[in-house]
Parts: sequence; C-alpha cells; structure tokens
Amino acid sequence: MCKLWSFVLAISLCPLAFADGTVNGTLTYAIHHERYGQIGTHSVTISSSDDAQAIEVITRLSVPILFLTYREHVRHTEIWRTCSR
Repeated sequence: MCKLWSFVLAISLCPLAFADGTVNGTLTYAIHHERYGQIGTHSVTISSSDDAQAIEVITRLSVPILFLTYREHVRHTEIWRTCSR
C-alpha cells in the first residue's frame, strides 16, 4: 500500500517539475530481470525551449532465450507546447 501512495504522490507532483519550462536533461534506468540480470535500458530525454518541451523515450531490450536473443528497440517522441487561453 505504501508503494501505491508513493507512486500517486510522485505522479501528482510531476507537473510541478515542469512548471517553469526550463527542464533539460536525460534520465537513464537499467532494466534488470531476476534470472537474466541487466537486460536493457530505458532513457528519458527532456529538451526545453521557450514555448515547447520535447520528450524522447528510448527503450532497448536484449533477452537471451534458449539459443536465440530477443531484441527490441523502441523510440517515442512527444512535443508539449504551451497553451494560452
């Protein structure tokens, strides 16, 4: 239950991190499997300009299965623009 509340709190505070529009940087996470160890990475890159933020998410997986290796490379880009009403 504590993990759920921590997650909800983190998601609710997330917009505060982007309030001033000056966030830039890359966060990279290692993806670990209990049997295979590190099987990939997950990176989030945030680039800010005056009226928009570009968020790029890259996930790379490589998992050995029997005598084959399953590989997946996913790239997703979003552009968030400032909206004035």
